[in-house]
Amino acid sequence: MDTSPSIGASFRRCIAAISVAALLVVGLSVTGATPAGANAQGWNNGVLPGMPTQVNAFGTAVAGNIVFVIGGFDSANPGGTNLVQALDPTTGIWTAKATMPVSRSYFSAGLGPDGRIYVVGGYGYLTEVDAYTPSTNSWTTVAPLPYGVADAQVVSADGLLYVIGGGNSTGYLSTVEAYNPGTDSWTAKRSLPSFRVQFGAAEGHDGRIYVMGGIGNVTTHESVSGVVEIYNPVTDHWSRGATMPTPRRFPGVVVMSTGLIAAVGGETGGLGSGVASKVVTEYDPVSNTWAKMPNLLDANDGGGAADVANSLGEEQIVSVTGANTPAPTDLISVPGDQMADGYVLANQPTATSYAPTSTFQWNSTDAVNTIQRTGTGNYTVTFPFLATLATNGGTVDVTSFGTTPANCGVDNWNPVGGAIEAQISCFDDAGAALDSEFTASFTAPYIGLSPNLAYAWANDPLSPSYTPPSPYQYNTAGGPITIGNVGTGQYVVTVPGMGSVAGANGIIAVTPYGGSATSCAVVNWGPSGSAETIKVNCTTLSGSPVNTTYDVSFSYGINILGDNWLSGAYLLANQPTTGHYAPANQYNEVGGSNTVKRIAPGSYIASLPIQAPGGDPQVTSLASGNRCQVASFTSPNAGGTAKVSVLCFTTTGSPADSAYMLQWAHG
Repeated sequence: MDTSPSIGASFRRCIAAISVAALLVVGLSVTGATPAGANAQGWNNGVLPGMPTQVNAFGTAVAGNIVFVIGGFDSANPGGTNLVQALDPTTGIWTAKATMPVSRSYFSAGLGPDGRIYVVGGYGYLTEVDAYTPSTNSWTTVAPLPYGVADAQVVSADGLLYVIGGGNSTGYLSTVEAYNPGTDSWTAKRSLPSFRVQFGAAEGHDGRIYVMGGIGNVTTHESVSGVVEIYNPVTDHWSRGATMPTPRRFPGVVVMSTGLIAAVGGETGGLGSGVASKVVTEYDPVSNTWAKMPNLLDANDGGGAADVANSLGEEQIVSVTGANTPAPTDLISVPGDQMADGYVLANQPTATSYAPTSTFQWNSTDAVNTIQRTGTGNYTVTFPFLATLATNGGTVDVTSFGTTPANCGVDNWNPVGGAIEAQISCFDDAGAALDSEFTASFTAPYIGLSPNLAYAWANDPLSPSYTPPSPYQYNTAGGPITIGNVGTGQYVVTVPGMGSVAGANGIIAVTPYGGSATSCAVVNWGPSGSAETIKVNCTTLSGSPVNTTYDVSFSYGINILGDNWLSGAYLLANQPTTGHYAPANQYNEVGGSNTVKRIAPGSYIASLPIQAPGGDPQVTSLASGNRCQVASFTSPNAGGTAKVSVLCFTTTGSPADSAYMLQWAHG
């Protein structure tokens, strides 16, 4: 059924596109025999309830483990409501939240880079933009959009909130505006190549924005479109993707953890001839191809779509509709990457609490990581929902960041209410607590999805031979990792089977553990029979050998998080006095050659030909008595090269030429 007003009046926004794939926990499974309320292809509509107040033309966003259905019209409020209905998929319970400052329908909602939900535009071509903070259940009005709009799309990417296309009294729009939450200001970006309304959009794993479907015929404004246009926020450039096999308007666009992008439901006809669709297709950004997915049970031309995961770590897509009576909620299992990983760049060392920009943080559930300062040099990094997906205790890597010599490590990490909380401590060279910048990452890979990765928590610093606790070690090559003390502060880590895989290649990260002012470095590594042996030395900050605890990670041909779906690179910078060279032991996911340039004593620039902005750089020193850290990290330029500045110091903080290992991952 099509009830869309004509252009110049308003637009019907029926499918709310989720700009990020939020991994939520739902206690259900649709695998196995086909239950009642399911089809043989895997969709099920008998598990999660429909919305309590049925509305249409609403906005949908996901924050944490809650699906928010916002606004929309009903028979009593044809211009829109200010309702906010929130579904907790873990319980199947809907809850009323604080209402919007103004009523809306035919608008867009999306999760911003700061963790707030933004609502933009709506019936009557609103310019007012409101932001909802889930943690306080409160609304704030922010800087207005420079023009009124309805039926635009809101997508978060590269630390900004993008408002794309839509329409108003002047007609269909191709405009793109970017909102910066830090400055509360808007900036015009390069326009869409085509005028477009009633489309779907989302940020892909590569950091680009994918716009698909809608009505985009600039001549007649009536024809449904299958055109896919792709925006690169780094270069401010648009390109064309493969056309949708089934053109639709109002598609719900969902990014799955595999990086594939699903277009869920919608309408197959133009204005005045729309037919609700059950079609679901998936787009592969790497191969630029489309494939068919199972059809919906319930045609969806009046709801939203979100990516979720059940309590077993099985990924699912949920389709919520308000157009049918009763309003069903369909879901389907999706095979794919069930990683529990995340990272942050903590670059506000004196801030009480903050969320890093989206460019410099990642969470495989697409939740927003936060950092809290708990005292001088002491921080808590929270990775929401990762404890729920983690298959074991995981591991944490930490690197000091900035130009001031610092020594940061992990005190401990624990599951807290479904999140992973990592306690970080930083010290100066004298061992005093120091407010410092740092990078930190957590990973607990899904078994079988992380080839050539191993890690262990070295928790017994005096034992001549022991096996770390099984929840805190992981080895894809098979067999338990063992660690032995061979002298004060000297350890040998043995990784069975990995020597046959990596030989003398691969890369290592070592992080001091326990909150003490210590430093650990890699001496050397290589195969010993089929095993990989890694020698680690630990010292006080003055350079004296000391028995201590630490974390150690090894990867070969994959990023430090062990996540196949993330970009990655690493290198062994073992020529500390050479002016410029390409390390022999290196890896780059896109196939380019990493290089290292010596700028001055102890100062280096590593160039990584990569295609995504931001990321997580981690540095580990090679045993020389010196320590190295990341000084700065620039996003890729138009040519796709990121530059990581590394500084190395003596124990007293003087610059010193040193060898080191650099790893990089981008989500």
